[in-house]
Amino acid sequence: MIVDSRHQDRDKLYQFGITKLGKTSRENIKILENHLFHLKMNEDYVINSYKEVEELVQFLNGNG
Repeated sequence: MIVDSRHQDRDKLYQFGITKLGKTSRENIKILENHLFHLKMNEDYVINSYKEVEELVQFLNGNG
């Protein structure tokens, strides 16, 4: 499911990511925030779906 880039929709992706994080360290939370709210490519956010958030969280949980 792709989410609109409006801030409230990005907040839903953020909350989803936080609940999936096994290790809610300050560093992991900051990485999630950066990927959702700051990183863009061609004026579009890098992460735009629940699946992409889940993939990032799986990476963080496996490497944290």
